[in-house]
Amino acid sequence: PEIPVAPGEQKAGFALSDKLNKLRTKQYPDDAALDARIKSYELAFRMQKSLPDVLDFTKETVETTKLYGIDRPETREFGLQLLASRRLVERGVRFIQIQHGAGGAGVWVTFAVPDAGKLCRSGASGRPAVRNRIRAHFLLKSS
Repeated sequence: PEIPVAPGEQKAGFALSDKLNKLRTKQYPDDAALDARIKSYELAFRMQKSLPDVLDFTKETVETTKLYGIDRPETREFGLQLLASRRLVERGVRFIQIQHGAGGAGVWVTFAVPDAGKLCRSGASGRPAVRNRIRAHFLLKSS
């Protein structure tokens, strides 16, 4: 488990890290790999910092929860994934893969799946909502 860090300690740690990064870039001004590594870590931090806001669904309207199927038990899980993916796209994420079904690899809907109908219904509600929302915000020219 992660050990909690006081905000002041965290701020001091970030300041030290920034200072060390700047010293290294002065020592090695033409080191593209070092520059890329620093930028990568800074991007990772910004992504982690923004994630709680992306996953806070408490302020969603009733209309949005219905649109994504969050209001129904059989579509809630997938609807939440779709809503989170829409929010990530709105924040500039360019590639998102959503797994649907049991397990990390998802479930293929075939006749071998005992509850194929239930699985299909669980994902049917939110997909049009995401597509329409993305179109409405001109994030994709066509779909």
